[in-house]
Amino acid sequence: DDGRTTTGSFVGVDFLNDNGGAHLNSTIFGGALRDARRELGAAVTDRIAYRALTQYLTPLDGFTEGRAAVLAAAKDLGTGAAGLRKLKGAFTAHGIVPGWELALGNDSRVLFDRINTAGTELGAGGGWWAASRSDEDGSEPYSVWAGRADGTGQPRLMSPNDGRYHTEPATDGKTVVWQAHGPGGVDILARSLSGGPARTLWHGRSVGGATGVDGDVVAFDYYTYGGRSGIVYLSLKDPQDEHAVGGGTYHRAHGSSVSHGKVAYQDMSRVGLAAAYAWTTRVADVATGEDRAVQRYDGSTSLGPTALDGTHVFWLLDEGLDAN
Repeated sequence: DDGRTTTGSFVGVDFLNDNGGAHLNSTIFGGALRDARRELGAAVTDRIAYRALTQYLTPLDGFTEGRAAVLAAAKDLGTGAAGLRKLKGAFTAHGIVPGWELALGNDSRVLFDRINTAGTELGAGGGWWAASRSDEDGSEPYSVWAGRADGTGQPRLMSPNDGRYHTEPATDGKTVVWQAHGPGGVDILARSLSGGPARTLWHGRSVGGATGVDGDVVAFDYYTYGGRSGIVYLSLKDPQDEHAVGGGTYHRAHGSSVSHGKVAYQDMSRVGLAAAYAWTTRVADVATGEDRAVQRYDGSTSLGPTALDGTHVFWLLDEGLDAN
């Protein structure tokens, strides 16, 4: 028992890190059980804990559910009022009480819980969110869900249950677009939030980490069979109206984003005949076809993802790689 409490020492991490903090925060709950052992005795407490583990708890239960499970098990085993008060006191001493999360001071609320995914991002736009979800241990192929950002209504299942991993969703509040990974490659799928079937917009061998949609424009990164990166932007209404940039030995692109009819991306091209390359942050206007350079860098620079709003383009920059 190290004396840790929820409000004083809870470590908040995502599912990719320590399964959401299963070990990082284990001594908080374990400390409560140690206190209970001192109050009720080892034999009694161990029987209660075993009953709770085998008949009440599930892999995704948190502190509050764990407290309720132990108290329910204690009642099953005939623990009297005095013993139950001691159990409750042990949990309370470690901050394990209903609503303990509110005491952390978070200025947020849960819109979609028990996600259990790793390596996939969520999307938001137009008052809606989109995210992937798996089962309790994260082994089920991921599905894509969408819901309102204000928390009203119920989340909607957007992807088909076809055994593929549906990841990297994006939404503009009208359409959800995502990646479907299967044994035959990757599809870019889209489905309207107002209903209708999911449509396949594009098929390829491999894609990058982000997908974007804004109105009629869908953008994403892809990789050729040789592993060379490029970006694609296409029409949601007519997916055959497709534009690809990069994907070559001496010309590559990545880090795409889309907003207000424009697509931003990072471009790498060989300079002349020399074995030297230059990076350029570029913005393409889908309607006019104009593709202009926003900023240029030499080959010692590494450029990360881009982001667009109505007036600005943003990107990540790592300078001076030769000196690292």
